[in-house]
Amino acid sequence: PSLKHIDFVSIDQSGDEEDQHIKEYSNKFNGSIATSYKIFKSKNVFEEFKSYTAQKENSFLVLQKGGRSFKDVMLKRFFINRIIHDGSIPLIVLPE
Repeated sequence: PSLKHIDFVSIDQSGDEEDQHIKEYSNKFNGSIATSYKIFKSKNVFEEFKSYTAQKENSFLVLQKGGRSFKDVMLKRFFINRIIHDGSIPLIVLPE
């Protein structure tokens, strides 16, 4: 009952396909809880994400293990390691 809003976030490396995927996830939950989505596309994604999450009070990041490609897995590991070491947001990891 304390969950008020879900922000779906993605790092865009492939273009329109990823954009459509995140929109579908956001729409799937819309109606039962407030949702929105944000797609990070800049060259400095980590700093952009860190700034974005700093604006969100009482938030946490939920990730699901697994990836769609080797490139996605490597990016996710690098990105998550930086988030954890930076300590900028609590993290919950779901199984595949």
